[in-house]
Amino acid sequence: MALPRAALSFGNKKDNGSPREKREAMDTSVEVKILLVDDTPANLVALEAVLDPLQYDIVKAHSGSEAIGILESTDIGLVILDVQMPQLDGFETAKLIKERMPDRNIPIIFMTAIYTEDPYVQKGYAVGGVDYFGKPFDPAVLKAKVRLHAEMYRQSKLLQRMEERLKELERRNGSSRTGPEGNGSPYILHINAAPQKVWQGLTQPEFTKKYWVGQCLETDWKVGSALRQRMPDGGTAVKGRVLVADRPKTLSYSWEVDGKDEPASGIPATITFSITPFRSTTALTMVHKGLSADAEVHAMVNDVWQVALCGLKTLVETGKPLPFQWKEFFEGKGPGMNRVRTVRGRRPSTDQARS
Repeated sequence: MALPRAALSFGNKKDNGSPREKREAMDTSVEVKILLVDDTPANLVALEAVLDPLQYDIVKAHSGSEAIGILESTDIGLVILDVQMPQLDGFETAKLIKERMPDRNIPIIFMTAIYTEDPYVQKGYAVGGVDYFGKPFDPAVLKAKVRLHAEMYRQSKLLQRMEERLKELERRNGSSRTGPEGNGSPYILHINAAPQKVWQGLTQPEFTKKYWVGQCLETDWKVGSALRQRMPDGGTAVKGRVLVADRPKTLSYSWEVDGKDEPASGIPATITFSITPFRSTTALTMVHKGLSADAEVHAMVNDVWQVALCGLKTLVETGKPLPFQWKEFFEGKGPGMNRVRTVRGRRPSTDQARS
């Protein structure tokens, strides 16, 4: 969410990155290790050659027991597992992996030249496989599947890293995300449009500027990527990081005003949207957590969200924005908007700011 400069801005400020942001910028590099398991060395060499252009870190095991030992000591993003092996076959190996490491949720792709009939395929999925390839296989299809699971692993790691960083900030500032400052009440509305259309309305700049005072939400929507709410003059109203981007179901990002109006704890707020099909409509739930404990600021943001979400609903359903003047809204003209004018009057540089 972004409020107009009249409410939140402190001058015509460009987004060059604050010293604190540069100092604490999150590392978005994630090393993806792929474990290849086959008792035939020639098969491992051939499979490694197929995957080499993807530039992942390849780890090899020649038996099921060796694979389990590697998994117990190494963070592996994907396992490609041969079915027909002596002692522990692929199915038994997969079962042991799931039993011994239930919290790891490691994706397993089975490969076999013999057990390609449906009962074996079904058994592979039953013991935790995410895909099943017969030999010979199509290299292009296998690489596409590997890229998909590697990217899912990368996003999962970035989200985990972001959560750990937020917890560290909480410990550093001696605060927690509970109570009035930590928990936001959900906003729920039903939109007469498909979930994909609602997602588009939340994420595409050409949509966001139509219900957010001409401001564009800009990011590539990859987990860990920087995000900013750009004002019409190019300045930044809000900055943050993408936390979750599960199209078209869940969207979450950190939210920090690009100025001096930060939560007392110093912990960025978060905004989370949940998109759920409901009969012939789409239910959109939004929660804004970690907002300033200032009651008047909290009330003002609540008012703004109500109008913005109504604008989103109208735009997605009709293709047209609300016939609404945000300038009048932030001047306190309209039902219940006196507190907007009051909070705005307390902000520095509002006389120079334009809405």
